[in-house]
Amino acid sequence: MGQDADARRWLRGFGRRRAGKRTLICFPHAGGAASFFRPWRDLLAPDVDVLAVQYPGHEDRLAEPLVESMNDLVNAIVKAILPICREPVALFGHSMGAIAAYEVAMQLEARGLPVRALLVSAHPAPHRQRLSSPPQSDDGYAYEIARLSGDALQVPDREVFRDLFLPALRNDYQLVCSYRHRRREKLQSPIVALLSDDDTEANSDEMRAWREMTAGAFDLERFTGGHFYLVGQVERVARIMDRCFDLPSTPFIQS
Repeated sequence: MGQDADARRWLRGFGRRRAGKRTLICFPHAGGAASFFRPWRDLLAPDVDVLAVQYPGHEDRLAEPLVESMNDLVNAIVKAILPICREPVALFGHSMGAIAAYEVAMQLEARGLPVRALLVSAHPAPHRQRLSSPPQSDDGYAYEIARLSGDALQVPDREVFRDLFLPALRNDYQLVCSYRHRRREKLQSPIVALLSDDDTEANSDEMRAWREMTAGAFDLERFTGGHFYLVGQVERVARIMDRCFDLPSTPFIQS
């Protein structure tokens, strides 16, 4: 499979690609899909193109085999986005997507392809990963989705959830729960961490610890709300995305 085919398989755009040569690549949460980021395209600056990663088993990749580890997922994504990295690229990941985006950024820098900025949301820094187990039943997964999303996301009815949504969600949880950070060189790209004050999945100390992952700039942006705070505050999130392409390369810290 060629590089263009890999990109088509793994990345989703929302309309014709723009000519601005600045690209934001978004990584969904566990159980999430590329369409989650569809509204962002019209909120970002006209010269910023939005692409979203589509994990196997999600939406139009429903029938494809699921990946077995975070490492396998990251390797496939890196292969798919390499052709895009000739232009300025920033990465954004929410929840599980934050870890995937971080690992992709590490691989890109190791290949000499700098990332303009890494934006991470609602997940502890890699070395502060919580050691947890996935839910033990279908009802447990349904409860988790309802608990974390509140009114932010629409939970499918029981039959749709079990047949179409649950297999990918279960696999995503396994990827996150089995992930372990390996001590390595720090990123050179700036990191912006997005923290919500009522998020039970990532507290202030865990989000601030992302500063230890970079030798570059670090910023911590605070929001109100729960784990899916960004759904109701997407315009402010988009403003942060726009600014990320102009972050300084020298270290600074805000909190």
